[in-house]
Amino acid sequence: MKNFIRKTCFALTCSLVLFASTCFAALAPMPMAIGSVDGEWTYMGRYMSDTLHDSFMEWETRMKPYTSGAEKTGKITGLYDVYFHHEHEGNGEGQGCTVYKIKPSDPPFLSSYRCVLKIVPLSADGKPYKKSGIEYGTWLLSLTGGSRGLYAIRLQRVRVFDNVTHKLIADATDYKAINGNYNDQKFWQIQGNSPYFKAYEMENHPIRPYNMEHG
Repeated sequence: MKNFIRKTCFALTCSLVLFASTCFAALAPMPMAIGSVDGEWTYMGRYMSDTLHDSFMEWETRMKPYTSGAEKTGKITGLYDVYFHHEHEGNGEGQGCTVYKIKPSDPPFLSSYRCVLKIVPLSADGKPYKKSGIEYGTWLLSLTGGSRGLYAIRLQRVRVFDNVTHKLIADATDYKAINGNYNDQKFWQIQGNSPYFKAYEMENHPIRPYNMEHG
């Protein structure tokens, strides 16, 4: 497992370096409109990453929506099309959410949410790679979040699918390895850019009345 995590991190680093070593051309159009649904996946838009951190969790939370002027900053080292999958009911990957209102007039607050993010690495011209290997593959990040005083999110699983064969080529569930030394306090400072929270915001969640049984 540790060897897999090292290889996966190295491959992700390679993909970021590959992207950084090229200049932006005119980007290919986004595959669909933001919010469009393709099977079980909802398209969130194009995201960028400025660096690779010490865990997949921190890498995800620091992703930012791509803007047309972003390349002028010189800080982009990755570009991705991002999708999410979520079901309101259930207890599996991407399943389950709880949103409450204390009073009908109050804004809703989030108590728990699960989703799966699909992250497709893009070349400098904004197209998916048509090459085999982890560094070019499609990443699935299974995330779960919940409130116990402080809202915290964690990765449960990281998978990579080859972009040529479409076969699963990497699968990690080791909690410590994929979450690293992730700090929730740090997360609260950067959560606005996290695709996890953007996925939650794009859903029309069922709102439940709050009572003491819910905590």
